[in-house]
Amino acid sequence: MPRLAVAYLAVLAALRFTLASPEGCTEPTADALADAAQRAAVWLAEGQKSDGSYLYVADRSGRDLGGYNEVRHAGVMLSLYQAGELAAADAGLDWAIDHLEPVDDGQALALHGRASVGGAALLVAALAERRAQTGDPVHDDRMRDLGRFLVSMQRADGGFVVSLNPATGVRDLEGTSRYYPGEALWALARLEAIFPDEPWDEAVRAAATFIATRRDAVENVIAPPLNDHWAAYGFAEMAAWGDLDDDVARYARLLYGRFALLIRTESKRDAAPVAILHGPERRAAALGTWVEGQAALGRLAALDGRLADLEDRIVTSARCGTGVLVARQEADGAWYAQGETRMDDQQHAISGLLAVAAL
Repeated sequence: MPRLAVAYLAVLAALRFTLASPEGCTEPTADALADAAQRAAVWLAEGQKSDGSYLYVADRSGRDLGGYNEVRHAGVMLSLYQAGELAAADAGLDWAIDHLEPVDDGQALALHGRASVGGAALLVAALAERRAQTGDPVHDDRMRDLGRFLVSMQRADGGFVVSLNPATGVRDLEGTSRYYPGEALWALARLEAIFPDEPWDEAVRAAATFIATRRDAVENVIAPPLNDHWAAYGFAEMAAWGDLDDDVARYARLLYGRFALLIRTESKRDAAPVAILHGPERRAAALGTWVEGQAALGRLAALDGRLADLEDRIVTSARCGTGVLVARQEADGAWYAQGETRMDDQQHAISGLLAVAAL
């Protein structure tokens, strides 16, 4: 065989095992998605501690490997409310209330002397979800307090200072966070939806503009847009009560492409004859966020005509991601990476699976 032909065959074989490998997209039924989410929620509930905190990192034997994070605590609460595990979510809420600190005229969720924008934002999202699930407005004032803290942390450019010391009131003016702006955007957008007669929308629109026009540059994102599912949640929430600016709508279209590429890469990896050629498997905490992001954009596309042409492709991508998640879930209901699972592996998988089931 001529050398050139051999070279071509080698190149084609390499492509077949890497870039041109088949996708492994399956589309589980809505019932299968709900069942997978419920098993993960049970795993979280069964690992909950007596003080309301959750098992943060564990190995396959269930051994507690330590550590904790208030932002992920609030995120787990959110996913448990979404899954209908109200007892475990409310027990987590007790822990959160015990860790609230007064700041200015509001409250913030604090751990180890640090009150973060992310913690307050996801606690608002969790309380809003509880309100939607139960119809109980008992925590409305608490949501407002947390919202006032978020607004007080917003910068003039629409971004956010990441945290403050609740004992001294000193703000961290040096640190940044790629995802806190999206979390805050969604929290404030949910407050606007619940309390439309209150002035939350100005802060929401400033945050959305910052994310769409400046955040990727501020955070030195090498290949924008950042795969920010929280921003997608926020944009979809905004579209339910108001119009998006053109910059925001354009950014949402770019987010679809980012999530689609990431999901496609994981599906190809699972379907490839030699998976290792596609790099390490991404953990469920990442894959789940991409599915969440696509599901949020699917809701947005149904509301905003500027994304209507993408709606079918968005939903197809989201379904593909859930197929990968369901296939990777282990018998105990959790997802593991290098023999360990972290609370947000279950959190993001649950939220993504349920969001796509709802579509």
